[in-house]
Amino acid sequence: MSHPLSVWSSEQLLGALHEDNGFFGYSVEWLVRPDQPFHILARILLSCYQRRFFVDLERECWMSRTVITYGTFDMFHIGHLRLLKRMHEMGERLIVGLSTDEFNALKGKKALVPYEERREIVEAIGFVDLVIPERSWEQKVEDIRQHNVDCFVMGNDWAGQFDDLKELCEVVYLERTRGVSSTELRQTLGRLVSDELEIAHVLQLLKSMHANLE
Repeated sequence: MSHPLSVWSSEQLLGALHEDNGFFGYSVEWLVRPDQPFHILARILLSCYQRRFFVDLERECWMSRTVITYGTFDMFHIGHLRLLKRMHEMGERLIVGLSTDEFNALKGKKALVPYEERREIVEAIGFVDLVIPERSWEQKVEDIRQHNVDCFVMGNDWAGQFDDLKELCEVVYLERTRGVSSTELRQTLGRLVSDELEIAHVLQLLKSMHANLE
């Protein structure tokens, strides 16, 4: 059986190649000459179409991926937003496992913003597709299986700590936004509150001294 391209003329092959010209970011003019044999032109055209097919296939597979991450997302800030946006760009569907107040207590930490309000904030982000409660360390394995996760992503401050999940999916650690974190915000807020309490204490002492002088 003859190949479908065999019914094409050399002029038709040349026209198809020039229509495809530039798709891969470079010109095929240097490769195609009107005097080239028919079978060479056909092979070049098939190669271009095959490359186009695999590029499209790779793009489709990439964009159909499900990405999952976990965190407290307390005092939601620009660093959180940028990190989630980068995770969203790694696939089509982004799931966020949000630490509950009870789980944070088990971890020895306390969020300033309660779980329900943190959940409402994260759910309001347009590129977050699903928010689920994180109640334990162990649930990640089941979450990955239940939601058919392709990629597990965390900030690089967790680097290496979830490598055991590589048996289930890809594991990626992304660099966080420098100079901003919930911990730093809490520390700054703590200093401000401490300063205010100290000022209030000094004012109280001054009032007492003024009362004694009277």
